[in-house]
Parts: sequence; C-alpha cells; structure tokens
Amino acid sequence: MTIDWENLTLWSSLAGDVLIGFATAIFLFINSRIASISGILGWLLRPVKSDIYWRAAFVAGLIFSPIHFRAAAPLPAVQIDADAAPLIMAGLCWLESAPAKVQAVLVDMVFAVSRGFHRVRW
Repeated sequence: MTIDWENLTLWSSLAGDVLIGFATAIFLFINSRIASISGILGWLLRPVKSDIYWRAAFVAGLIFSPIHFRAAAPLPAVQIDADAAPLIMAGLCWLESAPAKVQAVLVDMVFAVSRGFHRVRW
C-alpha cells in the first residue's frame, strides 16, 4: 500500500473526524446511548414508541446527507479494488459483530424472501 502524499487531505479529514466525534459525544450526552448504526437500525426495525422519532431522524440524516453534499459539490468517484471474497468476508465480520436483534431481523428477512412474505414475524 502506498500513500498518495500529493492528494492527501490531512486537515480536512481531521476536521471531519473531529466533527463526527463531537456529534457522537453530544449524542451520548443527550441520549445516554452510543451512536452505533447497527443498534439504531435494529431498534428501528422493532420500534419502541418513545424512540422511533430520533432513530428515524438519524437514519434520514444518513440517507439524505450525500444528497445535500451532492448539491454543493460532485460526489467523488468510488472504485473498489477487491475481489468478491474479501467483500463477503467483511460482510460476514460485520454480521458477526452486529447485535443479536439486527441478526434476528436479517435472518427473518432472508426466510421471508425465500419462503414468501406471509410468514414474516417483524
């Protein structure tokens, strides 16, 4: 692996990391919860009435932030230089580290698709 020192954006990357850390700290301070995407999605798929609004707003921010960014500047090109095997392995590692509730919902979805949607327990 080589680092492209001419195109390295160290300070803007650091600023983005500080912004994400600050937002996560505020989230932890206000909600007394850690901002993990898998946990937020897991509870959003099996919602609790008091938590559904902030969870939906969090997911909406994840979805719409690239759209707002694209309005200001073109999105960078994405190029993945990996075979299928490492990508599958990364997905399996994520699934292994995901909370049990997210895993249960994903398994339910797979069975629902394979057997028809009439047996879904969501």
